[in-house]
Amino acid sequence: MKKISTLQYITHLPTDDAAYYAHIQSILQEGINWIQYRDKLNPPAVQLIIASKIQALCKQFEAVFIVNDYIDLAKQLDADGAHIGQNDMPIASARAILGPSKIIGTSSNSIANIKKAIAEEVDYSGIGPLHFTKTKTNLNPVIEYENMQAIFQQLKAEKIEFPLVVIGGISNKDVPLLLSFGAKGIAVATFLANAADVPTACQSLLSQLPTRYF
Repeated sequence: MKKISTLQYITHLPTDDAAYYAHIQSILQEGINWIQYRDKLNPPAVQLIIASKIQALCKQFEAVFIVNDYIDLAKQLDADGAHIGQNDMPIASARAILGPSKIIGTSSNSIANIKKAIAEEVDYSGIGPLHFTKTKTNLNPVIEYENMQAIFQQLKAEKIEFPLVVIGGISNKDVPLLLSFGAKGIAVATFLANAADVPTACQSLLSQLPTRYF
């Protein structure tokens, strides 16, 4: 049984800089145990350097290391898994490359996407974006609170249980309302990337989530 964390950090503006790795380390030190390496800025050679160093930190803290989109990089590094967008490589192809033991996640923007993810036997899905965010280009339509609540209500009505992390501009202020909808997990990027006090920001999230895993 693969353990999917209810709090996931998605890297923001990765750079091969000591301060950047120190920031990742501080997040891991606070107990966040899932790092998704997302990099749309750097060339492949630099991605390999950055990803390798982040992976080493994850191993040090026994955290899960996920690569966004780049299946070949995930395979090369023997990462714990990969996160694949709706319009990227087919899940079956990614599974064939990575193997059955690796975690594969995808992005969802609707009930239909979630059902497709379940049918394709992915291990979790990010549902969103809840808010507009500049961390991602080609952003899916913003869901907002009312529609997010409706999605979780429909899942409950249809008795569908599946690891979903709400994504898209999430901060600690969103967590209570999302939990009231029935959400169990979140993924954050900018909230921690821009935090003036990383330990306090991490604990403001961790303290609100009732469980560490789905």
